[in-house]
Amino acid sequence: MRALAGLVWLALVLCPVVARGDALPDGELVGQVTITASAEIRGLARFPEHVFYLFPVYCTTPLAALDGAAPVIPGLFTADEYADRPNYLELHDGRLAAWIPEESICRGSVIYALAREVAAGVELGKLSLTALAEFFAGDPRLLRGEFVFLDDPLVAARGSRLRGVHEVIRVLGVDSSGISIVLDAATYRFVDGSEQTLNLGHTRRPDLPFKPLRPEKIAKYAGSYARWEARHPRDMPEPAIASPRPPEIPVSPGPAQTPVAKVAPATVPAGPVGPMGGDGAGASEPFGRAWVLGIAVGVALLGGIALLLRRRVGGRARNG
Repeated sequence: MRALAGLVWLALVLCPVVARGDALPDGELVGQVTITASAEIRGLARFPEHVFYLFPVYCTTPLAALDGAAPVIPGLFTADEYADRPNYLELHDGRLAAWIPEESICRGSVIYALAREVAAGVELGKLSLTALAEFFAGDPRLLRGEFVFLDDPLVAARGSRLRGVHEVIRVLGVDSSGISIVLDAATYRFVDGSEQTLNLGHTRRPDLPFKPLRPEKIAKYAGSYARWEARHPRDMPEPAIASPRPPEIPVSPGPAQTPVAKVAPATVPAGPVGPMGGDGAGASEPFGRAWVLGIAVGVALLGGIALLLRRRVGGRARNG
């Protein structure tokens, strides 16, 4: 019976492991393509009484050593060309020049806020890296935003049509509990130059799409976002920000020279922003095939268990 119990346990454990083949780094087994990543932040102008910072910004060898990453190989996992620059940014509405993703050997970038009158008396430019790290880690006057930046660079399995991701981060509020931040939107650019924009103010960050999303998925996000946005009106219009995305590639006319109507990018919703792998609304195609493989392995294991039981019962009947 111990062998039988072991087989049952193996079936229960292996099925989800095999099914979640996407838990492995994208493209580890079949090659990968690199996807450009960019981000911009909005909503800061609505809070003029605060100064916003991003720290740290560059994963340099000194920062890695400070974080206890050992052994540290200079230049291999770090951006040592930025070692002499201040490792913080004072943020304003607009595109982010750089950030550190959580998967780095250094600590991930965090958005902070400090009352403007307090910030006027803090000379961050004169602090050493160690002193900066201590200030952002422990000064009680700082407010912190719980936002996880996407990886940069991103990778996808070979064959993916995705080529770029642009995220818009929105600050909703600042109070004594911290900074309320959402991933407001994500724009996906595909190999043919087409784009899809998902408004994500309250849902999880979706998985990277393997190909353009179906209209019904986009409509689902759009409806959810509209309901959320109605409950979170903006106090004042935000300044227009030039889009960093490349110009849209025109659609070629069909064989009969009939112009194809362009479809405006649809929108979709988001919320507590977490690591890649949200509610599946943007799940990639390989994920479905992985589940089919997992189910097949589970069925095979369960079939083996049933055969073992049948033989054991039959043997007892013959011996009885």
